[in-house]
Amino acid sequence: MEIKVKEADAPRPTLRLPPGERPHTAIVDMGMIHSDELLVYVRIEAMAAMGKHAQIGGALEVGGFLLGGYHVSRGQRFLDIDVAFPALEAKSEAISLTFDNVALKAFHKEREKRFPNKLILGWYHTHPRHSVFLSPHDVFIHKSFFSQPHHVAIVIDPYQHYATQQVGVFVWESTGLSQGCHPVIYQVDQE
Repeated sequence: MEIKVKEADAPRPTLRLPPGERPHTAIVDMGMIHSDELLVYVRIEAMAAMGKHAQIGGALEVGGFLLGGYHVSRGQRFLDIDVAFPALEAKSEAISLTFDNVALKAFHKEREKRFPNKLILGWYHTHPRHSVFLSPHDVFIHKSFFSQPHHVAIVIDPYQHYATQQVGVFVWESTGLSQGCHPVIYQVDQE
């Protein structure tokens, strides 16, 4: 059985106000946005989950999948990344991460059970002590498995000292894969 990450058809964005304009949401860090084509909002709990997974991975690359919603407001497309789902079955090495069929099958099984209404928005992985960029292998993974216009890659270097050097978001633009930007973080206020 062949397991695929990408969905059969690219979903259309649904109409929705972005975080910060919706009730019970607040923007924590606007970050630096380098893409006018797709804004990326990462729920603070999802960012914390990626950070925790990065710390557990230590010197090995670790990663997982990003889940949430794909929306549009006033002509601007955006993602709401609600869940960072660790790929615990992925093969971690010092300078690479491999999602094999075992890891993908485990992900799809858990996603169906726990998050059936969330879209696959992309993937995340770490570059411990190697800074934030997409390697040729990462670009291959992204082009092969995350080629929809709403798919993103988040790269984290848990050992960098400055937040802008620690996390990068790579999005599809009309000219190809972006060079990266800092994510927009949001949280849901408890009332």
